[in-house]
Amino acid sequence: MSPHRPVLVCALAAAACAPDPTTKPTDSASAATVTPESGPLSGQTTLTVALPVGVDTDGLVDVFVDGSLSLRGLEVDAGAGQVTLLEQGSPTAGPVDLRLVYDDGTEQVFADAYTYEPATDPVFARMAAFGASITQGVQGSVPTTRGLRVSPAAWIARQSGGFVPLPVLVDPLFPTIEPADIGPAPTCVVPGLSEFLGDAALDVFGTLSGDDGLDLSLGRQDPDLPPWHVAVGGTKVGDLVDGPASSNLTAQVLARLVYAPNVPLEEDLPASQLELLVEAAPTLIISADMAGNDVILPLTEAGPIELELLTPPEVVAEELSRSIELLASSGAEVFLGTLPRPSLLPLAQDKARRLVADGADEAEVQAVFDSVDAIAAGNNAALIAEVDRYPNVHVVPLDTITEALLQDGVQVGDDILYPAKLGGLVSTDGVHFSDTGYAVTANAFIDVINTTLGTDVPTVDLAAVAATDPFHPDALRAAGLDPDACN
Repeated sequence: MSPHRPVLVCALAAAACAPDPTTKPTDSASAATVTPESGPLSGQTTLTVALPVGVDTDGLVDVFVDGSLSLRGLEVDAGAGQVTLLEQGSPTAGPVDLRLVYDDGTEQVFADAYTYEPATDPVFARMAAFGASITQGVQGSVPTTRGLRVSPAAWIARQSGGFVPLPVLVDPLFPTIEPADIGPAPTCVVPGLSEFLGDAALDVFGTLSGDDGLDLSLGRQDPDLPPWHVAVGGTKVGDLVDGPASSNLTAQVLARLVYAPNVPLEEDLPASQLELLVEAAPTLIISADMAGNDVILPLTEAGPIELELLTPPEVVAEELSRSIELLASSGAEVFLGTLPRPSLLPLAQDKARRLVADGADEAEVQAVFDSVDAIAAGNNAALIAEVDRYPNVHVVPLDTITEALLQDGVQVGDDILYPAKLGGLVSTDGVHFSDTGYAVTANAFIDVINTTLGTDVPTVDLAAVAATDPFHPDALRAAGLDPDACN
């Protein structure tokens, strides 16, 4: 167990902790100066700490803010007596201590050095997210630090000032689909997601090798952070309560990286996504893709689409019922997104064209895609029917919102962006969103949350996001990929 874990348990579970007897003495009675002096519960704020004269920086290994471990990459300027860190946020508003930890086990504590500001509404104080890759924030086919920070829940937390701890990965961990990986114009073929993710997962095993074998905690910047943002790419609806199949190595690795990095592969996962959320007792829960992989996965793999590989609708309906009942029992306000039409995915459209080019009958290919769309629509209907049973569970109509975006796009600055191939709202993998696309998704949730709960959370400024979005058409052109030349 990490030596930092007791601090996190004390801070986040509000447990009563005895003072650490190894507090490091200082010759100075002055307080540390933290800039900025305060910040939101959502965290991810870069803090600059000016230490008083007499406080030693030699051997400084970690800095905690209210028990929340700073991300790896702590910057120490010994000459200036200054430390820079990225803090992780807090579930509790008010003044908190700054704790410096040294390699000899001693500590230096500055009381009430930083203040967490309350959320715009108490419902955002303890946020959680579950589901699959869209909720996780996958981009370029794999989970990334950047993607997690632009995931829907992360945006909602920043906009509301609420708290959701982000299981940030060591960056870069997985190789992503880059503009250079896209095939030449005019087809601009995108690599198959399943194959790319499988290869990427194998590539990182060397990075995660510790003294005693595979150590998945090495893939996390903060392996002891509480598991509240537990969405894992590839998750199907049946995995939400039961966890991923033990035979699925990729799923087992990805799940541990997200919510159980200290659990060795040879041991069973301690809990499923939904069991962890109920234990966390959040005030608000979101998911954008409860049953997305039950219909989308065959569209992302090589070869013809085999409808029998889709999860049967009756099984999806049963698992949705089981999952939503458990979510409702948490007492949190729960917001669940519907699934957009699978055939709208740029990667799916690429696959349809490839199948026809390889000799498949166009009408037969279209019929298969129509069947997939119909199954997805039936799954959405089952989700809505279950949601209607519980007053604290609500639907976000991502399916109708996506249809409108495909037709009219969204005005972002001087551009109109679309959820089409290289259209600005989708990343290079043709399935998952760009930074701007995730902001659009977050805004859809924010609109429904405000309408349903009477809150007043501001929506994300899309133009500001697009200005630094690596998947914006202008950014792709700068990287040597011209979206206008692709079809």
